[in-house]
Amino acid sequence: MNLPQKIVRLKGWQWSLLLFFVFAILTGLTAWRVHRNYQEVVGAFTWEKRGHSDFHNGLYLPTRAFVNKDNPYALQTALDYKMARAAPAYSPAVFILNAPITGLELPAADVVFFVINLLMLVSLPWMAVRFCNRQATWPFFLLLSCLVLVSRPGHITLFTGYFTVQPVIGIAIALHFSRSHPWLAGLGILLASEKPNFVLPLLLLMVCRRDTRAVAWGVGLSSLFAVGGYLWLASNSSIGEVIEGYREGQQALYDDTTELPENRWTKVDLIGMGSGMMRLAPGDGFYLAMMPVLLILPGWLLFRTSTSEHKFRATGTGGMIVALSILLTIHHHSYDCLVLVIPWIGLTFFGDIVARELSQRARWSVVFLTGVPAVNYFSTISFQEKFGLPREGLVWQSITQINGGCLLIALVILVSSCWMSRRQVDIQVQPGGEPNPPMLI
Repeated sequence: MNLPQKIVRLKGWQWSLLLFFVFAILTGLTAWRVHRNYQEVVGAFTWEKRGHSDFHNGLYLPTRAFVNKDNPYALQTALDYKMARAAPAYSPAVFILNAPITGLELPAADVVFFVINLLMLVSLPWMAVRFCNRQATWPFFLLLSCLVLVSRPGHITLFTGYFTVQPVIGIAIALHFSRSHPWLAGLGILLASEKPNFVLPLLLLMVCRRDTRAVAWGVGLSSLFAVGGYLWLASNSSIGEVIEGYREGQQALYDDTTELPENRWTKVDLIGMGSGMMRLAPGDGFYLAMMPVLLILPGWLLFRTSTSEHKFRATGTGGMIVALSILLTIHHHSYDCLVLVIPWIGLTFFGDIVARELSQRARWSVVFLTGVPAVNYFSTISFQEKFGLPREGLVWQSITQINGGCLLIALVILVSSCWMSRRQVDIQVQPGGEPNPPMLI
């Protein structure tokens, strides 16, 4: 018997051991890469040393400043705490919720957060299976966990220590419990509010789905944390000084040429991709103005099907529409594609249950297209530099645009398929009868 045959005939516990070994190797390699490329706290970003750079500059140091009542959004605070730059426009909720980690010195905090981030990443496949009302065997769970770790968004999140997985978990909780437990969905919205580019389109789409109670809970909790956070900072100065420090810090971010769309090879949102090709630099005002316009069609579809009380709200077709709409309508990069993990698992492994309105061709097309950002390791600056590809050249532009392009095509397929499914339902309804809405949400 050759090796492939032996592997196929492994028993369940043997598969578990094998996959756990693979999982441990992937985790160990990422931890080793963080150690090898560890970025010291020196007040500047070094491209060659990115290990836990986002954890240091985007979470730990700003949160420590916040705990000390120093404005993390201000340029002076960035200098005082040796941050690579002032904190972006995160909600103060991210600093409040992550404040306990600052009780540790940085080396210990690095280890603890790496483990926490790892656990949150592997919670995504567990949530996906549970939200589909299924039980995951150990081999299946470990397989899905390995896929998350080897994916581009999963690996870069663990490597740089970014906190994207926190709002991603919040979005899944908000969608899944929006009807059954609105208060719990509100807590999910609170987690999503850590990054406004997640929560703003999420709230609009949940309003379209008529999840008004969950939205009310979420807006209330998010506002409480945000206002409380700003008042906390103002207690050491004044509201005016906090606002002025915020304005100066954000202006410095806008003036940073590395943040221009033409220099951001990881953009997946429509405006960012278009701006990169045309070498434009639209401001936040343009993004905010265009966001509701881009959400009209998916929002209308979610509104038409919102009377369905179906339970697969985060893992089904509707969950994928929400995830894709969030990514395409406002600032987002390829690492934010973690938001696709839960609906992708639902469509891939449980599509016959959670996506009955989709044909097999449409379903597998969406699965393939939304999986592209997970495996597109070519859209990295390391690849571009190694092969000497000109940043303005057609090859590099094509590689960097393929992620967002695939997501756009996937959303078009989903919206058109669900629209046709809805039309068929409307046609079949007899006068005086009640429509049977498709299983969209």
